[in-house]
Amino acid sequence: PAMSIRKMSSRWGSFSAKTYRVALNSELVKSSLDCIESVIMHEFCHIKHLNHGANFYALLEHVSPDWRACNKQLNRQLLRI
Repeated sequence: PAMSIRKMSSRWGSFSAKTYRVALNSELVKSSLDCIESVIMHEFCHIKHLNHGANFYALLEHVSPDWRACNKQLNRQLLRI
């Protein structure tokens, strides 16, 4: 999918099935590479599963086993923005 970086107030990333585009929050540059990769993999998982159901999380766990730790780190970072 095409990718863009933009200022986002409440998300680290998003995927649009309609435009087949991933948008990433510009604040991600302040995060570790592992967490940036985790957000990208999260959005890529939406290519196959458009929701946050069990199948989505099974795929995310497979491609990004450390997603929970990164999610905690990013949520702490979001509170500082």
